[in-house]
Amino acid sequence: MEQPQKKRKKNPSPAAEVSKDLLAAQRAGNIDAMMDVFRRWRDGEAKMPEGVCTQVLAAIDKIEPKIETRYAAIEEVYNTALTLTANKPKEPLLSLMIRLSCRAGQTSQALSYFQKIPKTQDVGEKRCTPRFRSITPILVACGSTGDYGTAEEVFIEEIMPMKRAGPLTDMEVLQWQDACLHWGLSVANSKALTVEAKRVKINGILHEMFSAVPIVTANPVFDPKPALVSILESCGYMTIDNVEVTSEGECKASGHTLTPSTLSKEALLELQSLIDQLATDSASDEAKRQWEDFRSWLKDVKREYTHIIDAANVGHTLQNCDGGHFSHQQIDAVAGVCVQPLIVLRGYWLRAETRLDIRKKKKKAKLPQIGERKGMTEMEKQILEQMGGGGDVEEEEEVEQEEPEVTPEPEEDPDRVLTVAEQYKKRWAEQGILLESPHNVNDDWVAMYVAVEMILRGVTGVQLVTNDIFRDHYWRMKQHPSLIVWKERYLTKFRLFEEAPTPDDFVADPAPVLYRKAVLVPPLPYTHKGQQDPKTLAWHIPLSNTWMAAVIGS
Repeated sequence: MEQPQKKRKKNPSPAAEVSKDLLAAQRAGNIDAMMDVFRRWRDGEAKMPEGVCTQVLAAIDKIEPKIETRYAAIEEVYNTALTLTANKPKEPLLSLMIRLSCRAGQTSQALSYFQKIPKTQDVGEKRCTPRFRSITPILVACGSTGDYGTAEEVFIEEIMPMKRAGPLTDMEVLQWQDACLHWGLSVANSKALTVEAKRVKINGILHEMFSAVPIVTANPVFDPKPALVSILESCGYMTIDNVEVTSEGECKASGHTLTPSTLSKEALLELQSLIDQLATDSASDEAKRQWEDFRSWLKDVKREYTHIIDAANVGHTLQNCDGGHFSHQQIDAVAGVCVQPLIVLRGYWLRAETRLDIRKKKKKAKLPQIGERKGMTEMEKQILEQMGGGGDVEEEEEVEQEEPEVTPEPEEDPDRVLTVAEQYKKRWAEQGILLESPHNVNDDWVAMYVAVEMILRGVTGVQLVTNDIFRDHYWRMKQHPSLIVWKERYLTKFRLFEEAPTPDDFVADPAPVLYRKAVLVPPLPYTHKGQQDPKTLAWHIPLSNTWMAAVIGS
C-alpha cells in the first residue's frame, strides 16, 4: 500500500522573510533593529508595500518616549513613503507625521504636513472626520506650550470652515468640543497675555464652543472637565462644582437665573422651510397636492392654537401590552388640559371600520435625508455630499404598522350607532379642535408646521404636545441645530394616570375599561446649555449629570 506523499513546505519569499524580521523587531521594542530591517527591505530586491512605512512610524510612535531623538529616522521613513506613493501620501501616513512632529516639538513642520492632506472634495471622503483627527495633535501641542497664536490661526482657518459646511454630526460635536478646549489651553498657558486679555479670548472661545456643544461631554480620549477648570481659573474665574439649579433656573451658588435659548424669526422660517421640504421630498404627486391643500387651509385659519397635539403619539402611549388599543380617550384627556388645543390626527383613526387594537410592528422603509432621493447613483450622492447634502443612514427602527389605503366612506345611516372613534371625531369637530392630517403625509410634519406657524404669528405659549424624541426627524434634517433649540423650547411632554371619570368627563359608549387623565410636563424655563451672564460675565456650564458655575473673583 502506497504511503501518501507529504506536502513539501514552500520556501518563504524574500518579502515574507523580511516582514517576519520586521515584526520580531517591532514586538521586541527594538527601534534600531527595526530600522535595520526596514533599510534592508527598502534596498533589497523584495518589493516593499507602502503600508510598511505607516507600520514602522506607528511602532516608533508607540515605543519611543523621546521622539525628538528619532526624528531623523522618522523623516527617512517618510521620504521612502513619498517614493513608494509617487509623492501622493495618504491621510493616515500624514496624520502620523503630524502627531510625531508635534511630539518632537516641530509644530511648524506638523502644519506643513497637515496642508498636504487632500481636501474633502478632492478625495470624495466624508466631511470633517479625517481633518479633525489629523489636526488635533497640533492643537494639543499648542495647548501645552501656550502657543495661542498658532492655535488661533489653525482654528479659524482650518476648523471653523468645517462647521460652516453644515451641521456637525454627534462625533464631530465631540471633536469640536475638544478642539475648542485645546485652543483655550493655549491661551491659559500663554506667558505673554495678561489675565484680562486671557479672559477676553477665553470667553470668546467658550461662546464658540457652546454654539455647537450644548453639554460638556467626557470621552475616552480626553477628559474635558480638568481642562475647562484650568482654562477658567487662568483668567480669574473661581469654579464651583455641583451647583444646585432650581426648576425656575436659579443658580443657588451664583444667584443668577439661567435663560432659555431663543430662535430668531429667520431661524424659525428656515426650520419651517426644512419641514416643508421633508414633507414633499420623495413624495408622490398626490401627497404633494394634499400638503399644499393643508398649507392653504392653515393660511386661512384665523383661530390661535397654543397646544398642537401629536395625537397618534398620545393614542399609542401605554398601549404596547396585551389588549392594548389605540385610545381616543387618552387624546381627549390630553386636549382637556390644554389651553387652546389642536388635535392633529389622520382620518384613518377616526373611521368606523378602523381596527383599534395594536398590531404587530414591522420595519418601515427608511426615508432619505433632505435633498436625497431614492435611486441616486454613487456619483450623485458624492456631489450632493460635497454640496452639503446626504449623510449616513442610521439603522432602521421599528414603527407602528402602516395604515391601509383610504377607501370611500360608507353612506351615512342616521339610525346607526356611532363607534367610539366617530363619537370623538364628532365631539372634537364641534369644538373646532380637530385637524385631519392628510393620509399620504407624515402627520408629525403637519403638527410641527402648524406649531412653527403659530409661533411666527406671535401666539403666546405655543407648544407641541408629544412624547416623541424626534430622533429620525433630527437625522433627516441633517442634525440641524435649530431643531435642537426648538425642541428644548417648544416641546411639552405628557403623563397619563388612571382615575375614575367625573360627571364632567366625556365618556364614549361603550365606556373604556381604563379611563385615563393627563398632566402636561412643559419644558424647563431655561436652556440646558453653557451660557454666560452678560452683566457679571459668570459662566454656568452643564456637565454630564450636574452643573458647574464660574464667577470672577473669590
